[in-house]
Amino acid sequence: MDDIKNEQVKASIPNENNQELKCWIFFYDGGASNVVYLLQDKEGLENKGIGLLKDGELVKPISFV
Repeated sequence: MDDIKNEQVKASIPNENNQELKCWIFFYDGGASNVVYLLQDKEGLENKGIGLLKDGELVKPISFV
């Protein structure tokens, strides 16, 4: 989790998920200012959370844990 730079995203991850995570980044209309991320376990088998970063601000994160 130390590799996650956005403090709002870090705060949205429950403490029990201190394991290594895989993060998928999807850019959509607007380029780097609009990013959807998907957090999964290391193997990519279990989804941990998803959210939208709009201009660096976290919008409506969803935790699956």
